[in-house]
Amino acid sequence: HSRATLFVSAIPYDATTEQVQQFFSDVGPVRSCFLVAAAEAGRNKGYGYVTFALPEDAEKALKELKKEKFLDKRTLRIELAIRKKKQPQKPKSADDAAPKTPREPREPRKEARKSRLIIRNLAFLCTEAHLRNVFKRYGRIVECSVPHLEDGKARGFGFVQFEKVEEAEKAMAGVNGTEILKRPVAVDWSIPKAHFDRAADEGDKEEGAEGEDEGQEEADGAEGAAADGEEDAAEDETHGMYEAGDSEDEEEDEDEEVEESDDDGIEVTFEKANSEGKPKKGPLSQSVTDNCTLFIRNLSFETTEEALSTAMSTFGQLRYARITMDRTTGRSRGTGFVCYRHQPDAAACLAAYDAACKSTSLLDRQSMYNRPKDAPGKKKSSASSAPSILVPEPSLSSSSTPFLLDGRFLNVALAVPRGQADQLAHEGKLRRRAEDKRNLYLMREGVIFPESDAAATLTPAELSKRQTSFAERKRILATNPNLFMSKTRLSVRNLGLRVDDKELKKVALLAVKKFWDEVGKGAREGLEAEVVEEEVAEGRAKPSATRKPVLKQAKIMRTKDRIDALTKLPRSKGFGFIEFASHADALACLRWLNNNPRAF
Repeated sequence: HSRATLFVSAIPYDATTEQVQQFFSDVGPVRSCFLVAAAEAGRNKGYGYVTFALPEDAEKALKELKKEKFLDKRTLRIELAIRKKKQPQKPKSADDAAPKTPREPREPRKEARKSRLIIRNLAFLCTEAHLRNVFKRYGRIVECSVPHLEDGKARGFGFVQFEKVEEAEKAMAGVNGTEILKRPVAVDWSIPKAHFDRAADEGDKEEGAEGEDEGQEEADGAEGAAADGEEDAAEDETHGMYEAGDSEDEEEDEDEEVEESDDDGIEVTFEKANSEGKPKKGPLSQSVTDNCTLFIRNLSFETTEEALSTAMSTFGQLRYARITMDRTTGRSRGTGFVCYRHQPDAAACLAAYDAACKSTSLLDRQSMYNRPKDAPGKKKSSASSAPSILVPEPSLSSSSTPFLLDGRFLNVALAVPRGQADQLAHEGKLRRRAEDKRNLYLMREGVIFPESDAAATLTPAELSKRQTSFAERKRILATNPNLFMSKTRLSVRNLGLRVDDKELKKVALLAVKKFWDEVGKGAREGLEAEVVEEEVAEGRAKPSATRKPVLKQAKIMRTKDRIDALTKLPRSKGFGFIEFASHADALACLRWLNNNPRAF
């Protein structure tokens, strides 16, 4: 038998893989799940396989889920999967050993990639699941991929290959120019690199196509490597991550990512002129009711306050120009404020910004009119007939020069009062958390970044190890849209080899108590209002020092082949899991226990 794989039968024929996966993920992390598909589209044969990350979770599922009704319809038949035995080969007789006539080599399939499409201008949060969901209505998809960089960040384009060329033509005509994750995309035929190089020599290639085609070649070779790496790192790097069944419902885009960075939870300082005319540090003015203060987005992380002040002072004298800084990393958040001394100057800046934005549409129209026409008698392709949806930025010679800073086109708007900004930030957090089905906002929780106060307490080797772990988790989450962050389960690393389950449970409960004790003394901040509201909405008492935490599991991971000479138990691997019943208790434990030398 396979200890971690279950054979599941009596599955409703209309059930999906995601539904079955979600049903079993309540027990523990699911590594893989698939149903045997029937000949009829959208239906299964009533059985499939579920593989857990840990054999213990598979045994737990056998006990707990046998009597649970799946989708409130029926109970499933669950048993351990049996490994298929290899049949020994029979010795060949003398007659069988006679040489067979070799088959003629097949001709390579030249039509294999004629039905392959490239989709450009994708949102960085777009995954393979999103592409499949959009293109599946046009025909059978043979291959779908979204290439990523080494750091896990998407490259901004993807590929979809259909079984038939006719299906690909319909997909290109139907999707080209439409929006995926609120971002317009351009769909075209995918051409091999050799054809691109030949076209480049003849001068018929559009600017920028070569770079994207190189990405095509990288994608072909990188997908298999990514899958192998993901399988190898599943046990160590998916701590706190589970398989999700409805990740396709995630509708976040870059605009929401920008809004999240606008969270006004940061203290900003500005230069206040003294009697000698030299600036000195002071608090950011809370009064913006005079409409003199503007909020700037899309700043480059390398932009300085001096450069911002020089660019925006074109419209009048400034009181200050400030870039907001992240207290955790000590780096720019990509946003800032400028305050003019006179309201007409701020109004002139906004008017110029509106004019610069309108010029982008004019440039787009002009580029459409200047596009070369197809030769007479040549069939016009659907891709070339559609207007371009890649909007050019204003040229450096135009009147919009102040809004082009360090290669970025700035986003300028009136600043709102602090109270209103806090309310908008709070509402934005609630909305994003409700839409974030994978809980990706928790990815940075507990991570120690360079240049932060906590980083000063770590050795360079330990800090590098934590950063590598964080980058690997980002890569795994980016390459597998079925994984999500658990809100109640914590991964604990760097444990002593003598720490057992009992001690880990004791420390976890103590960490929650210590957290609220320090909050009461004013030594640390409490939980965010969004977390408290979420706990109350779920019917629990308000998180506080008087509420008793409920711990569901505290487990040390141990080896199977090495025995500790002192405890006579399998040797600890140095890490374990803690699972609480509520998200608030898990957060409190994490924030007190993380990087705390007093914990053990």
